[in-house]
Amino acid sequence: MNDKADLKQLFKRVNRLEKELEVLKLIYPRKGIIISLRGIAKLKVSEEELDKSIEEAKRSLFRNHEL
Repeated sequence: MNDKADLKQLFKRVNRLEKELEVLKLIYPRKGIIISLRGIAKLKVSEEELDKSIEEAKRSLFRNHEL
């Protein structure tokens, strides 16, 4: 019985946190900012190395999807 009470309290807390998160999203909307990783990385690595890394990241990210 104690486990059920703990689980019920947990569900209540999660619901409260979800509602609070939704309110925060309304108060502080997320602004989309486009960042050029190529521009940031050019000073640190060669363009060839950067291109290779980006392609590897794409393959890793979309491993289970056809491009």
